[in-house]
Amino acid sequence: MEAVLKVIQGINQSNPIGIKVIVILIVLTLIQVLRRFFIGVVIKTIEKLTSKTETTLDDELISIIKPALNWLILIGGFWIIKEILAQELGAKLTETIGNTIDLIVVFIIGYLIYRSSSILGQMIANLVLQTETELDELLRPLMPKIFQSAAVVVLVIKLSEIFLGQSAGAYRDWE
Repeated sequence: MEAVLKVIQGINQSNPIGIKVIVILIVLTLIQVLRRFFIGVVIKTIEKLTSKTETTLDDELISIIKPALNWLILIGGFWIIKEILAQELGAKLTETIGNTIDLIVVFIIGYLIYRSSSILGQMIANLVLQTETELDELLRPLMPKIFQSAAVVVLVIKLSEIFLGQSAGAYRDWE
């Protein structure tokens, strides 16, 4: 990551906008290639490995993760382009674009957790709740709802951090 930031700083120090446009086109091309490679090779390989298992939970989880990772790669490319164009855009617009990118990433991760909550709930219920008590039978159907509620709460907290500009975990000394 530091290497990427150093390269971006080097590009920003060169003044010609033509060089920046060429670099942006290269970044967009590389992001598309990375997305195709990731979906075509990595995800397909994982899908082949999981198709040999007896359960369908892993197949469902991969079908949920695949579009989210695809979007995250694309958003990462937009972040790199924003960093390259930071001087031309100005501080306020760069901050606004950065907040928008943060918001999109939070929505993608929230969507990912929300969609996978039923699968995660089933996995946790199968692993943790192995005893034969009445409490297990009460908690088993609630596990997906617990994950969905946690996803919504985290999403609301992160959105409030982005829009209000304050960290939810910030400590304030009231002396």
